[in-house]
Amino acid sequence: RGTVRNLSNHATKYKYLYDLQRGSNQLQLYEADLCSDENWDAIIDGCTYIIHVASPVPKLNDRHPLSVEQLISIATSGLQRVLSFSLKHKHHIKRFVLTSSETAMLPAPENKTKMVQVMQTSDWTDIEDVSRHDPSGYKRSKTLAERHFWNFLSDNGEPFEAVAINPSFSIGPLLNAHERSSVATISALLNGQFPFLPNSGFMFVDVRDVAQCHVNALTASNANGKRYLVAHHMLWTKDVAAILYDQFAEYRSQIPLTVQYDFVWKLIGKFDRVIGGHLVPLLGKLYIAKNEETVRDLNVAFRSLNESVIDCADSLIQFGLAEKPSMTRRVVKITIKAVIVVVVVVL
Repeated sequence: RGTVRNLSNHATKYKYLYDLQRGSNQLQLYEADLCSDENWDAIIDGCTYIIHVASPVPKLNDRHPLSVEQLISIATSGLQRVLSFSLKHKHHIKRFVLTSSETAMLPAPENKTKMVQVMQTSDWTDIEDVSRHDPSGYKRSKTLAERHFWNFLSDNGEPFEAVAINPSFSIGPLLNAHERSSVATISALLNGQFPFLPNSGFMFVDVRDVAQCHVNALTASNANGKRYLVAHHMLWTKDVAAILYDQFAEYRSQIPLTVQYDFVWKLIGKFDRVIGGHLVPLLGKLYIAKNEETVRDLNVAFRSLNESVIDCADSLIQFGLAEKPSMTRRVVKITIKAVIVVVVVVL
């Protein structure tokens, strides 16, 4: 069983999900919304295992974005709704797996200035501190939702087994033409949106490995009561650019290989909310994932991120989400570079 917000025209709209069955015809989709009680009781009745994946994700260029308050409310109240109906059917449910996020595991405030950041399951994101660099509210929404998850279980006498899966930036092949925020770096590089590169990067993992960890977490003998960091390792943006430049010759004119000074990005960040809030805090920092327990308990062998980047780019091109180079885009890119150079020289 799976849930979607709207079942109208489902055979066409969700064909990519039905195709995953490879002829088994076992997938049943039901209409349900995190903001409504409707249908949840019937959907959960008879379930043995539950994976709660849904949570609002902000889009960087959304014209009508959810407010921070709305984002947090949907994430927490939606989870509360699913948990409450699961509690009603607790005698049938063996385990509940929650999709959380690495953003709920950010290092303590006293460690955030260190240039080497170790990501580990014992860390919890400090809500007050992270609010200064969380303009969308996403980090707070994921942290508060997971906190609520464990508190709910404790308050109700551990009614069923539970596991939290905390993925980092998930990349790899897309299932449809709806671009995900976690592939934004690869998309931006292919589309020539970087005039030059930042001295930063992200912790990545292949989406297929994330899926495998969710499935394995349902029955893994040592997983109950644990949260797992599902991350392979960090890639600097220059590394991602180099992979794309090497593999996609047709897009080379749009892919920069030059890393710009940090102070330039900090200057841009003063005028750009997204860069100032999301990118500037990452400049120069190396992130290390302590994922040994994930590998052992969930029996996952992380695939090469080189493969993940290439497969992701291939699917972006396949779905028409990567524009081919044009003279106009080339002129605009050169102009942006020239303007920035002039500003830097003046300063």
